[in-house]
Amino acid sequence: MVHDKPPIDEVIRKFKDFVGDAILVGHNIKSCDIPHITRAAKRAGITFDNDYFDTYRYAKQLKESLQSIEML
Repeated sequence: MVHDKPPIDEVIRKFKDFVGDAILVGHNIKSCDIPHITRAAKRAGITFDNDYFDTYRYAKQLKESLQSIEML
């Protein structure tokens, strides 16, 4: 799928230009996306240290709250 695509160094630089210093939002971004992005940026010789908001924690808390309500 990526055979004829640009190298990751080029892609991660374009991604960094696109997001700038914006806060990244994602589900499970802390343990999945951020490590891959950080590793690719490091290999490309750039720093990627944007703040991020991971919705996983909040979704898990909401699910647990809803389950406890259903038990009542």
